[in-house]
Amino acid sequence: MIRISKRFQEAAQRILDGDESKVAAAALEGVLLDEYLGEEDMENLLFALSLYAPGDGPEYFDGPQLRRTLQETLSNVHFPRPEEQP
Repeated sequence: MIRISKRFQEAAQRILDGDESKVAAAALEGVLLDEYLGEEDMENLLFALSLYAPGDGPEYFDGPQLRRTLQETLSNVHFPRPEEQP
């Protein structure tokens, strides 16, 4: 299991709170590319983000599908320790 950063946690929470904008998805994707590229635990989430296009058809991910994938990813990571948070 990998430990996620505060930056990842904040970007993920935005989506979990219901923000379905492409801007929110791009912010989370940016964190993944910056901090977790090549991490096996993040591959499904990165795939979902690369296909995130709500309303563009069944071959793309929409908000609920992205949240489910994000929740699955979060179930396999460690959150920042309290002393690591500002």
